[in-house]
Amino acid sequence: MKKALIVVFALLMSACSTNDDSNVVNQDPIIGVWQPVREVAVFDDGHEVSEAVSICERKNRVTFQANGHFFMTDYPESDDPNCMEQVGNLYLSGQWMQMSKHHYHFEMMCAMHGCDDSITEIPDAITFPTPNLMHIRENDDDPTDDIDHFYLEFERVE
Repeated sequence: MKKALIVVFALLMSACSTNDDSNVVNQDPIIGVWQPVREVAVFDDGHEVSEAVSICERKNRVTFQANGHFFMTDYPESDDPNCMEQVGNLYLSGQWMQMSKHHYHFEMMCAMHGCDDSITEIPDAITFPTPNLMHIRENDDDPTDDIDHFYLEFERVE
């Protein structure tokens, strides 16, 4: 679940637009540098159960640029404070685009020389409860449990 949500997050995309009336740039709230904080399961009755990400996962960063590019670091799950960044992950950068208010499209590019593959992800929703918090939602399609959805919470670090 954690890996799927992190991949989903990495695939986020958006754009900025200009307000012609005032010449003020309306920047998409996703633009910035984000770190994962916790994973949350939301049950059908509305209660939540959350778990903080590991010490190493908290070192991860996802950077969304205004030009539609994103890139991320990858520290594997571990509570050892001597975390080592995982090198060799094929999908650590790509393009993002906002499709509608809470829907983003991500295309992650393969980093291996000669690899033309890409992965496309569209999370169920991305919301911003505050300007410095982002939730990436994944609906739970398992009818045998009482979980409605999961989300990975990120906080803005820049």
